[in-house]
Formats: sequence, C-alpha cells, structure tokens
Amino acid sequence: MELLWQRLDMTLNRVSFAKVGSEIGATWHVDAPPAVQRDELIQLGRLSVLECVREACRRAPELEFDWFAVSPSV
Repeated sequence: MELLWQRLDMTLNRVSFAKVGSEIGATWHVDAPPAVQRDELIQLGRLSVLECVREACRRAPELEFDWFAVSPSV
C-alpha cells in the first residue's frame, strides 16, 4: 500500500486520496445531475478510482494492478 500511495496521482479523474492507517481512502468529486441514481454514481466513482490505481500501476513496474481492490464505503 505504501508503494501505491507514493505513486498515486492526486489530481487524476477528480479523485482525492487520503491515507488512513493501512488503507487508502478516495473521494470522487463530481457534479452530477439530480436524475442520476445513487448506484450509478457509486459505480462511476469506483471506476474513476480504479483508473487512478491502474495508471499508478502502469507507471510503476514494481506494482501489479491485480493486487488492489476498490470498493465503495457505506
């Protein structure tokens, strides 16, 4: 997690990251129209965070994308 933390681009895809203990939390900042359902927003946010992790792993050969999971917090 420390290697990933050091390589995350904090500005990609309107996502901000915070390290909390041994986990990395992410917040997706978006202005969505009121008609968009909560489930759809969660999925779009999850995909944006996943893309940030994918990009960090692509740039760092010592990281493997499939080591990490992205799940919504409730």
